[in-house]
Amino acid sequence: KNELLSERERILSQKLCDAEKVLQHKERVEQEQKEVVKLQARMAKEQEMLESLKLEVDRRFKEVGEKENMLRNSELEVQHCVENKQKEVEEEERKLFAIKDKVEVHEQELDMVLSQITGAKEELKECKDEAQKYTIEASEAER
Repeated sequence: KNELLSERERILSQKLCDAEKVLQHKERVEQEQKEVVKLQARMAKEQEMLESLKLEVDRRFKEVGEKENMLRNSELEVQHCVENKQKEVEEEERKLFAIKDKVEVHEQELDMVLSQITGAKEELKECKDEAQKYTIEASEAER
């Protein structure tokens, strides 16, 4: 009878030990399930942040694209302005050269007129000298 009790005690002890192991295992599984739930919640939060960052990156890429377009348009505008100013400058240079040519022609004409005036002055002086000479001769002839 003692042996039977002892055997039964041993079996019960084994079952108790097994039950404790199962309980510990169950507690570990429950703890790990709680960890899994926490990790899933964290993963969902991280996924949400990732989506938000992707949207921000897309928005910034769009902004950069718009700014690049604005810059290209500004560069084209500046290029057109420079080309127009260059044409204006070339036109003004042509006008200045035309005026310079006219001034040179007028200077040549002026030189000719001055030369004619100088010649006329010399002629006038000669005439005056001749007239004075005749006046002197005439006054001497009267005496």
